[in-house]
Amino acid sequence: MLEPKTFLPLMDEFKPPKLLYRDEQLQKMMSLVYERGLPENLWLEGVKGLGKTLTCRCFADEVQARGNNRVFIMRCERSIKMSLENMCEAYRVHVPKKRLSPSSVARKIVEDNPNVDLLVFIIDEPEEVHPFNEVAHFTHSLYNALSDLREKFGFRFSICFASRILYINAVRLMEGRRDSRLGLRPVSFPPYNADQIVGILRQLLSIMFDDVGICEEEALGYLARHIERVGSDIREAKRALKYAIERSEDQITLAVMADAVEFIKDEWWRDQLANLPPYCAFLLYTAAELAQPGVEGYEASQSDVVDRCIQRLRALEVDGPGLRTIYYILSKIAEKGFFKQMRSSGFGNPIRLVFDKGDVKHIIRVGRSINWKERLT
Repeated sequence: MLEPKTFLPLMDEFKPPKLLYRDEQLQKMMSLVYERGLPENLWLEGVKGLGKTLTCRCFADEVQARGNNRVFIMRCERSIKMSLENMCEAYRVHVPKKRLSPSSVARKIVEDNPNVDLLVFIIDEPEEVHPFNEVAHFTHSLYNALSDLREKFGFRFSICFASRILYINAVRLMEGRRDSRLGLRPVSFPPYNADQIVGILRQLLSIMFDDVGICEEEALGYLARHIERVGSDIREAKRALKYAIERSEDQITLAVMADAVEFIKDEWWRDQLANLPPYCAFLLYTAAELAQPGVEGYEASQSDVVDRCIQRLRALEVDGPGLRTIYYILSKIAEKGFFKQMRSSGFGNPIRLVFDKGDVKHIIRVGRSINWKERLT
């Protein structure tokens, strides 16, 4: 097996010595927050794995290196209060739990840094909080507290978000109230292209190995093209690269990388089936098992899928949903893009469920490893 100097570059928390392909976003953040008289509040938008959190870390270092400035990053969990508590613990902001609130934390930070010029709060992945309106309430409380403290201490401040929620939806969710003064400004993170993904992978490999030829060029391109197709998630690229390294002798070959891509496809589908409601996942698996090669992909008759689902639920001795609900669930699965519902030209125009050619085998492979009776009861 290949022995890298370190596996740290494959960890989500790793910050490389140079930020690749996000200079435009970093400079826009600096311009909007640091290089203006009155800092703006920002909404960083983009799907997962596009470098938002990493860019925020680089932004924090850049801001704090330019003067008496402080940046606090709050990584969101399901509970906004727990997220705030974890941030306080990480930055050693000592506020008693019974008094923990956005205003008390802001006051304590300012008291501990009375000569601070610029305060920046970065709220990472706010979509993880449920219900989301807690984020809006938290943010407006924080903003109002900082505004009051600014009058007394004279510092500047900004609140930044790094989120998968689109900016246009964020404005509706965060600024729908008439008294909102947030004035969020968007910073967009577009997907990486295949060449950029190759560049990022090369950077990681150069840190992990002395030999830059440790991976075949064709292998890097193969992985990059797959990652580009599924949304350019660098976290997925890291998972595949780790898998390939652990299964290579003295070089990462194209064959090994192809196996790694198959591995992360299974992992992706395992996550999807785990996160779907139980009957949605069961119907998706049932449809995949019935799908056969067709003109436009792998196809299954919707009526056959419904019949097979009912038969299986009876065999598992599970009280499943009614017929109308099953058809409704299938339409919702189609809306999520797992398959397409297409009408045939035959008698009665029956509906076909059409899968992408590469998806069926992964859904089946993952579905067979699930204890469906346990999952559905």
